[in-house]
Amino acid sequence: MKIDSVGSVRRLATGAMSMARFADYLASQTDSPVIDLTELRDKYDIVLYYSKPLPISANPEVTPPENAFDLLSALREQLGLELQARKVRVDLLVVDHIEQTPSPN
Repeated sequence: MKIDSVGSVRRLATGAMSMARFADYLASQTDSPVIDLTELRDKYDIVLYYSKPLPISANPEVTPPENAFDLLSALREQLGLELQARKVRVDLLVVDHIEQTPSPN
């Protein structure tokens, strides 16, 4: 996987990536869990151009560049994929206590 950035635009280029691994990448970009429900089991070469989220500006006259495209739009237009919000069961590991081992004398 190779990620290049020029200004606010990112270019993701992969070789032989599974949809499950691509979902993991998307999760890292959206800060939300992404689960592969495509049922596509092959590996794919993926090239995706999208804009990084721009910081919120106090100046309302500051607008994103005309060629800016958010990740969701880029997925739909360039790859024909769509992220949909759904409620699904996911495994979750919760650590509620930890002790130093071995304990000091």
